[in-house]
Amino acid sequence: MSEKATILVVDDEEQMRSAMELALQRMGYDVISVENGSSALKQLESQNVQVIVSDLRMPLMSGDQLMSEVRQRYPSLPFVLITAYGTIAQAVEAMKLGAFDFMTKPFSADDLEGIVQRAIAQNKPQKRLKAGREPRSESRALLTNDPEFVRVIEIASVIAPSNASVMIEGESGTGK
Repeated sequence: MSEKATILVVDDEEQMRSAMELALQRMGYDVISVENGSSALKQLESQNVQVIVSDLRMPLMSGDQLMSEVRQRYPSLPFVLITAYGTIAQAVEAMKLGAFDFMTKPFSADDLEGIVQRAIAQNKPQKRLKAGREPRSESRALLTNDPEFVRVIEIASVIAPSNASVMIEGESGTGK
């Protein structure tokens, strides 16, 4: 039997934090919930967490500040930002800064479950195939060293499993 994933929920609103904790527990996850970014960082020092779900607007340390700290310490840990005041610009900026996903409140338990499942699946190390062969990579070699274009590809790979539309703009002939 596989080990249950642990989700860290960070939200200063007690009702929202409790609702997410209950929903995730019903889905079979272990949940640690805290009310601020400082407490979240302390939990990460002692707990093995597979996904962080954090509110964006919180006192003392905002969700994007927490995400920045987490990116420095645990670069591959999926981080989902949630907010009641979301805009498209905020969502794009969050993805650029390394968020796995961005959700606006209110959202359904099914939406939360889908995002958490995708985050866990993406974060799992791939297993080797029989006869020692490596799994076939879905990515293709890039003919670029431009860090901005590499970041576009990273963002696109995060968004690809969703139904979201993506538009890449650029000069003609640049290989979009």
